[in-house]
Amino acid sequence: MFGCATTEEINPADVKIAQLRSSTRTLEDRISVLNQTQDDLQTQLEKMKQENGQMQQVLQDNWSKLRGTLGSLKDRQKREIDTTVKSIMASSISDQERLNAKLTKVVKAIQAQNSGLQQKVMEDLSISGQEVKSMRVQLNACMDKIERIEKQIKILNSAYPSGTTSTTKKAPASTKKSSGWKRPKTKIKRTGKPSNSKIDYNQGYEHIVAPGETLWKIARDYKVSVQDILNTNPKINDETHLTPGQKLFVPYRTE
Repeated sequence: MFGCATTEEINPADVKIAQLRSSTRTLEDRISVLNQTQDDLQTQLEKMKQENGQMQQVLQDNWSKLRGTLGSLKDRQKREIDTTVKSIMASSISDQERLNAKLTKVVKAIQAQNSGLQQKVMEDLSISGQEVKSMRVQLNACMDKIERIEKQIKILNSAYPSGTTSTTKKAPASTKKSSGWKRPKTKIKRTGKPSNSKIDYNQGYEHIVAPGETLWKIARDYKVSVQDILNTNPKINDETHLTPGQKLFVPYRTE
């Protein structure tokens, strides 16, 4: 699959399954990143709770010290100290309320993000399951077709056992002289660069041209452009004419 040519024809269904597995791995990576983000936020939440507890402990200590000092002060000084303590406590309560509101907002954001991710993963898994089911049906149909062909081959082998030859008549040679006209070839332009950043010219597949196949159909099956196939197959001189059995290098497209 990477760089070296293979002698077997790649089944488009196998390519599609590989793409689905790659999409599944990408979703798993995204889930891992979100789980790590959730762990980091949880760590920050615990740290903020610890700091809040330390702040309250400091306030309680200061309050205890102030109450101890109140016994030796006059009434006026006591009122001033009470006013100062109330202001400090009100400020601390306001800070704590803002901290709690921030923590609540963070928790809600994490829950909403996880809910959306879970829904997206379930949808993707449902679509992937449907596509895999469809490909299995196509694969079973192909296997049935192969089985019918094998039965036909056995019937032909039994009708023409080994060692016998069949005579075929050759078509009579044309008596008319060729006019010398040849179908003009399409001009080839090669850019040398992939048409998409996801296409890698350093690795790919070996495709054997089937009867009736065109470059456009091959490019569509492998999700690349005709220009990509022309760039990686310099021996192609006419993009409108392909020979059955001809081997082509099709670059790999990452997903």
